[in-house]
Amino acid sequence: MSTLAVARKDFQDAFRSRSLIALVAVFVIFAAGATYLVADVFGGGGGGAEGVPAVFGLFLSLILPITVLVPLIGVMTGYKSIVGERDSGSVKLLLSLPHTRRDVVAGKTIGRIAVFAVAILIGFAVAAVVAFVFYDTFPAVEYVGFTVMTIVFGLVYLVFALGMSAATGSTSVALWVSLGFFALFQFLWGFVVNLFVWVVNGFSTPENFSLLGGYFTFGENAVTPPDWYRLVTSLSPSSAYQSTLGTIFSQDLNFGLQAESLPYYLQDWFGFVILAIWLIVPLVLGYLRFNRSDL
Repeated sequence: MSTLAVARKDFQDAFRSRSLIALVAVFVIFAAGATYLVADVFGGGGGGAEGVPAVFGLFLSLILPITVLVPLIGVMTGYKSIVGERDSGSVKLLLSLPHTRRDVVAGKTIGRIAVFAVAILIGFAVAAVVAFVFYDTFPAVEYVGFTVMTIVFGLVYLVFALGMSAATGSTSVALWVSLGFFALFQFLWGFVVNLFVWVVNGFSTPENFSLLGGYFTFGENAVTPPDWYRLVTSLSPSSAYQSTLGTIFSQDLNFGLQAESLPYYLQDWFGFVILAIWLIVPLVLGYLRFNRSDL
């Protein structure tokens, strides 16, 4: 019950600080605005070919902005959750009550997840209304799956930020490390993997390889990258997120190779495993650090 008490207080504090209202407003404006632009201004996002409902063009069009905005909302929701209490000294008061440090971390996690989920759910609900108006068909089951996996994807960044908030005594460190995690996997991961290939190849470029673009996979000289390369590339949360979407949508949205001969760790369902690891490891490490910290 101590965990739930901490979670309830944290969720209520979010209302008092107006952070939830701000998150809801930002994501509602994005979701509704982007849906309207894709559906009405840009002509449906390019869906509808070969029997695929046009609304799937909306899903495809939203993925890129979602992989930028949703992680940032997750970081901003989580980074100050525990370290903010340490900065203000209120964590000592919290621990003077019948709460353990595990209760604090677990309760804060539940509370921040609830804040984040409410913001995303409201945004997707408003977007669904807009999409329902502009599209002849609306695949509700796929849309629910799209919404749920978007929440899970954002929680990866929220949990990382919360783990950093538990592990450090500095608000600025928690924020900047969390933003660095976001930048690494959202913008730099492909280049980092390609740089690793260049280094292990003796500081030279392998045949059919580009440092900026990886292995050539298109055109007449197409080369299939080795399995280990594709696995490391898929370890980013955004790649795992897109893989999970490939298992949810009933139509083939061409998120990647789906051949049954692929190793299990390159199949779409393995994206769920990768996301689960990202959800568990940073939080556990952050708790272990917090549990040993001198407050």
